[in-house]
Amino acid sequence: YTKKEDALRFCQETGVTALAIAIGNKHGNYDGEPKLRFDILEEIHQALPEQFLVLHGGSGISDEDFQRASHLGIQKINIATALAAAVVKACKEYCEENPKGDFYKMSKRAVEEVEKTAQHHILVFAGKE
Repeated sequence: YTKKEDALRFCQETGVTALAIAIGNKHGNYDGEPKLRFDILEEIHQALPEQFLVLHGGSGISDEDFQRASHLGIQKINIATALAAAVVKACKEYCEENPKGDFYKMSKRAVEEVEKTAQHHILVFAGKE
């Protein structure tokens, strides 16, 4: 987990624009549900209220936790694993439905699924879903 003192020192010494903090999140798939430490996020946000905070790794995090993190100062969230999972899901479903397959049709379905996933996350982050 990121310590408030380390975050303060790092920001002061580097002048970093965006600070990715560790509060129980990670990249990639989880075996269980992530347990975010909102107390740490809140403490860092209070100590650095103007700092652009990043949730570096949004895999497996619920919509509610995304929204809570956003309300507590997170301004950027990475969702690459969710987008990759959307591609895998779309391709798997396409191949099951179309055993002979067509790469271009499969790719189109994958793009549509990624768009749907991205749109969902945008609405969640904006507090509209």
